Amino acid sequence: VLRYYMRYFYIVFVTVVFITACKNSNDQTNFTKLTLLDSLIDKDELSMASDSLKSINSKKLSDINLAYYQLLDTRIKDKIYFNFTSDSIISHSREILAKQHHKHPRLYALSLMYQGIVRYRMGKTDSTVLIPLIKSIDIFKKTSTPDIKNIYLCYTYAGLIHDNHNDISDAFRYLKEAAKYAKIDNDTSKLNFVYSELAWNRLKA
Repeated sequence: VLRYYMRYFYIVFVTVVFITACKNSNDQTNFTKLTLLDSLIDKDELSMASDSLKSINSKKLSDINLAYYQLLDTRIKDKIYFNFTSDSIISHSREILAKQHHKHPRLYALSLMYQGIVRYRMGKTDSTVLIPLIKSIDIFKKTSTPDIKNIYLCYTYAGLIHDNHNDISDAFRYLKEAAKYAKIDNDTSKLNFVYSELAWNRLKA
C-alpha cells in the first residue's frame, strides 16, 4: 500500500512539474514576442506591430504579459493619436507592472509615463497626470542606459502641464530639460517644438 501511494505521489509530482515547466516556457515565449513588438514600435513600424499584436490572444496571457500587451496597445494608439476616453487599461497595466518594477523597471516606467500621457490626452492637467510622469523620469534615469527619447517626452509633458496652469517658472524648468534631451537625441523636430514652447513661455514671463 505504501509503495502504491509513493508511486501515486511521484506521478502527481512529475505531472505538476511538467505542467509548470510548459507554462513557464509558454510565458517566456509570449514575453519574447511582446519584446520584439516593443522594438518595432520604437522604430515606428506601427502597422506591423499593431497587426502582430492583434494576432496574440490576450485572454491566454499571464498577468505580466497581459500588462505588457496592454502597454504596447496603448503606445501604438498614442502614436496614431487615438482619442482616449478612459485610462483604465493603462492603469491596470501600471498596477501589474508596479509589482514587477525591480525585474522590469523600463516597462514600469513606460506604464507610468503612458498613464500620464493618456490622462493628458483626456484633458486632465492635474497631479494625477504630473506625478506618474515625474516618477517615470526618475526610473528612466536610473536604468543602465537612460531612455533619452522617453525622458524627453516626460519633461515635455511636465512642462506643458505647468504651462496650462500658468506656472511659468516650473514650465520653463521642465521645458529646458526637454530641450537638453532633444539635443542629446539629435532630433530637430523635437528641438523645434520645445524651443517654440520655450519662446512662448518667455513671452508669458
